[in-house]
Order: sequence, then C-alpha cells, then structure tokens
Amino acid sequence: MEDLEEKFMAEYPELLSSQSSVPDQLLYKDNTRINNEFLIEELENAFKIKHADALSKLKRKNPKKKEEELQEDAERQAQDDMKKTKEAQLIANRISLGAEDKVQKAIKNAAKEYNIPMTIFRGVCTFDDISKTLDVLGIESSKLKN
Repeated sequence: MEDLEEKFMAEYPELLSSQSSVPDQLLYKDNTRINNEFLIEELENAFKIKHADALSKLKRKNPKKKEEELQEDAERQAQDDMKKTKEAQLIANRISLGAEDKVQKAIKNAAKEYNIPMTIFRGVCTFDDISKTLDVLGIESSKLKN
C-alpha cells in the first residue's frame, strides 16, 4: 500500500498544496444577457418601476399617511418583490461564488505559506455529501458555521 501511495504522490506532487477550480459560469462582457453589470442595471430599472407602482397604490389606499412612511413602505415592498426575481437570485449567487473563491484562495495561500497539506472542496453541500466517506477513511472534516 505504501508503494501505491508513493507512486501516487510522485505523479501528483502538488496535490496536497494546490487547488484547481473551474468557474461554474463563464461570463463574457460582450454577452449582455449574462453580464453582471447589465443584470444589475436591469434590476435597478425594475426596482424603480416597482417602487413607483407600490408608492402610487399605497397613496391611494392610505391618503392620510405621511409621505416618508409611504416611501419606506413602497421601498420595502419593491425590495421584497425584487428579491424573488430570478435575476436577483442569480446576481446573489454569483456574488456568493465570488466571495467563496476569494476565501478559498486566501486559505490556499496561507496553507502554502506555512506548508500545511490541505485540499479545499467547493460546493455548499460538500460537508453533507462527502464527510461520511472521509470519516471512514480517517480524514477529519469540519462544517462551516453560518
């Protein structure tokens, strides 16, 4: 078994100190349908329309309410509506993936600097999906806390 491990490590020497990842989505600036800036701009425009609609409805329903309160209620209602859109969820997912990538790169760089062998797995359900298998192999894994 040791021979097999040695051969494996000889073939993949950076396995314990490097990480390769492929982005879930490739974004191209020339394709406006999937460009983040375009989606954010579209969401801002849709928010303005929803805010105006909500404000006019609230003014009709509550003519005695203060303008400031109406504005806040309309903004809250428009935000709630926008959070439910596919575009807003897509942007939130992309931002989350970008942040996750930055954290993983920092962890990788720290491990490399201090010569700590480590493998970083991507994915939200990684712990649930593979931790039992790793435990059987004697590899301890930890779940990130929210």
